[in-house]
Amino acid sequence: MDLSGRQAALLLTLPPTSLTQRSARRVLACGLAGTPRIGGSTWLYDDDAISALRARPTIGAQECARRFPHGIFVSRRQVDVRWPSAQRRQTLGRGWPIGLVTQLLIVARLATDGFLPLVATVGGFVVDGFDVTGVAMSGGGDGNDGTTHDFTLADPGEWFDQLRETRVPTGRGREWTMPGWEAPRKLRLSGA
Repeated sequence: MDLSGRQAALLLTLPPTSLTQRSARRVLACGLAGTPRIGGSTWLYDDDAISALRARPTIGAQECARRFPHGIFVSRRQVDVRWPSAQRRQTLGRGWPIGLVTQLLIVARLATDGFLPLVATVGGFVVDGFDVTGVAMSGGGDGNDGTTHDFTLADPGEWFDQLRETRVPTGRGREWTMPGWEAPRKLRLSGA
């Protein structure tokens, strides 16, 4: 059975997904429910695809922090599942508005483990994953110190298997978050 775009978005706003209308439209626009077909004057989505999205298991921020105690970078950027992997990699690798403290935390993680997991989500639905293997300042932007950073991304390791076809809802806010890293952010530097 086919659903209109309005019906599909409405279903995504109901529990268990409980998205906002805006997020539901973003999920449909990025291809997570497949490519719609035109039916009269509306886009039509497959009911089974919407049901499959609604049935995806949810991994909350606390569970994410438990599974990835050394941090995971969760992107909330709009990426399309129909884009080639190289285009998703480019979109997710450039122009992150992170501050110096976050950059230092990422650099420390890279020095210790060689990578930082990055999971790309749209409306909380996992779209893709990569290993961050490098970070560098890229110039102007709106990071805490006025700069943006670029990531060097590699294909994800085995860690991604536990997040594929899931939801990692992050709520509202900036275009990225790092579950489990709240404690390091509370550290205060003393001295000169």
